[in-house]
This record gives sequence, structure tokens and C-alpha cells, in this order.
Amino acid sequence: MKLTIKHHHDFGTNAALAGESLIAPGAWDRLRVSIADDAFRVPQDRKGWIAVCQNAQVEAMASDLSRVIEAAGLPPVVSVGVGKAALEYYLKRKLPSLNLTCAEHSPEVVQRLRSVFTECDAVESFDMRSAHWPYAGSLCLLSRVETELTDAEWRTAFTNMRQSGIRQVLMVSSGFVTPLSAARELAHRVIARVKGRRATFAGYLRSEAAFRALWGGEWAIAEEHQVGGLKAYLLTVR
Repeated sequence: MKLTIKHHHDFGTNAALAGESLIAPGAWDRLRVSIADDAFRVPQDRKGWIAVCQNAQVEAMASDLSRVIEAAGLPPVVSVGVGKAALEYYLKRKLPSLNLTCAEHSPEVVQRLRSVFTECDAVESFDMRSAHWPYAGSLCLLSRVETELTDAEWRTAFTNMRQSGIRQVLMVSSGFVTPLSAARELAHRVIARVKGRRATFAGYLRSEAAFRALWGGEWAIAEEHQVGGLKAYLLTVR
């Protein structure tokens, strides 16, 4: 069953900071620079950044990803939509020789990551809606970023990747929506409203069938993996 629903998050006392939508320009910059929640923020100092990166599940994901990348011949990797780059921090620790580029569309986050993620080969500003993806020859890692774009925007993005010369994409899901989790999503929104709080639009959740439809017929699944308990697909151009 193909199912795509809107996801909302209750930021509680930080609702005003989050705003009505995390998809809006500048929303992630506001959160990652200003919020006190370690799940989101990117500190200005390296010690603080390393502290907020500590996460056993993320480290397990990096371990699984490192094996997939090594099996693929250790190609250059560009990770798009890195957020605070916790996954990439662990990935670089496990594969120090990996040529790793981090790409993120939030300008202030990019500046902070350049200061704190000193072992990363490059940190660049990039928007997944761009027509040109300047990463031909690299394995494109898209980890838990499917929430950021609509179904139509993802199909366009995959077309743009192919036309830009990208031949391998490693797509890691955020987890799949089910009828039960869709009902819970609606319940959370209702509860937030009853409590007088505004739930922030935080992107899209999809069933597995809807997720697999995002890349259309131009890409084929070469391999399927479990990455930290999440489903991951290594895609190649047909």
C-alpha cells in the first residue's frame, strides 16, 4: 500500500522557535543554532558538538554503513542533508580514509560544521531541490532525509541526480508508516491542540511501498541492507 502522510512534531516550549513548518527557509537554522535540545542543536565548539553526537543507535548505523561502503570499494561519499552530522562523525571515525563530503542547505549549520567537524574532507551548502548535483563519481548517501521533500520533488531529484552523473545512491529510510502509526500521528496532533500548543509541520512519512516509489523507473535496487535497524537501499542507474 502506497501511503504518504504529513508529519507534525510538538516542540512544546520551543514551538515558537520551530515555527509552523520545518520545511520553511531558515527553520532548521533557527532550531540547530538556538534550541537547547541536544537532539537538534549544533554547538559552536567542537567539544560540545562531539557531546551532542554521542548516540548508540547512530553509531550502530555508521558501523553498518561502513561495511556497505567498504564492500562498494570505498568510493568518495557525499552525505546530503546531514543536519548536525552525528552519523557522518561516526562514519569518519570508522573509515578514516574515506573521502567524505557533507552537504546541508542551512547556511549557519554549514558554517558551524566547518568549524567543528575538522576531519571531514568538505562541508558544503546544497539544496536537494537543485537542478544540478555536483557530485558525479561519488556515492550519494541520503540518510533519513526522505521526510524533506514531496513525492513529486523526490522523483525530480532522482532525475536530476542521474542527469548530473551520479550513478550510485544509498537511501536510508526513517522508518515506514503503517495504518496504526498514521492513527498515532493524528492523535499526537489532536493532543497538542488540546494542550493549546501548535504542532510544527516536520515533513512526510511514507509506507514502504511509497518510499520505494520515490526513485521511479530510472533507478534499480542493487542491494538491500539493514542499517541500525532501518531499511536501506543501494540504488544504481538502470
